[in-house]
Amino acid sequence: MAVSIAKRRTLQLTNVFENRESNYNFGYAKRLNDGRGIAFGCLRWRSAFGDGLCVIRRYAAAKPGVPLARYIPALEAIKRGRDPSSTAGLDGFEDCVAQAASRDPIFRSVQLDEVDEVYWLPSQARARSLGLQYDLTKSLVFDSWVQHGVEDKPSRIALGTITIIEMTNSSKGAEEEEGGKDDIQQEEKSEEGRHMRRRRRRRKEEEEEEEEGQKAKEEEQGGENGEGEEEEKEEEEEEEGGKGNIPEEEKPKKTSGHGEEEEEEEEEERGKVDIEEEEKEEGGKDDIQEEEEEADVEIVHALLIMW
Repeated sequence: MAVSIAKRRTLQLTNVFENRESNYNFGYAKRLNDGRGIAFGCLRWRSAFGDGLCVIRRYAAAKPGVPLARYIPALEAIKRGRDPSSTAGLDGFEDCVAQAASRDPIFRSVQLDEVDEVYWLPSQARARSLGLQYDLTKSLVFDSWVQHGVEDKPSRIALGTITIIEMTNSSKGAEEEEGGKDDIQQEEKSEEGRHMRRRRRRRKEEEEEEEEGQKAKEEEQGGENGEGEEEEKEEEEEEEGGKGNIPEEEKPKKTSGHGEEEEEEEEEERGKVDIEEEEKEEGGKDDIQEEEEEADVEIVHALLIMW
């Protein structure tokens, strides 16, 4: 079955944390001397806990008679005992794991099945129930599932994933309450700024309209003066016995009051359109900023979960 891009990247991310490389190391097996016995397999399951025992049992069930099956009694005894650092009965276990991983695809397949059933599916179900949207956040929930387990355990110092999520949600809720107050103040400032810009634009438009009106009046007065001069010329020519009718030159066109009103209305409409476009543009920027802030909040949430 094909693996989604998001899942593949999630597994690679956890592999980097576990093995310092992006690919699974199915044959890894080492005594880390950290009080938890032998770490082995692609997710470094532990001989000290039941997770390592579950993997070996699954492998033995899928392929009876495999060499690793002989270590099941020792792993069961370690799980029941009080010394998680014990490796009694596990001599040769590391070499056996390496050989099985290199020679038997069933052993590799069994490990992937364990990853899906125990870690991937339940962690992603919890991520969905939390309403998480981003792949990075979901990846870190998965990694927390691997690193910390699901619930708190007396044998482990680290808290379980469920407790970490509850603590993170509580902390995030307090931050959101403070952030909500900041958002309101920012919104008020933004609204005030838009109002001031609209007022400045409107004032500029009014000044332009006044200038245009003044120019129109000057042109109209100039036209009237020209007509008076023409009439005086005609009277003088008639008195001097000049030639017959002199063709009248075209008179300057007067700007009608209706034309001025139409121009003012058009300017006003254009101003309204500009204001609406600017508000839409600012609204779009606000939406983008909100989405980025939501993404940042969720990533911070994810990092807190991982810690």
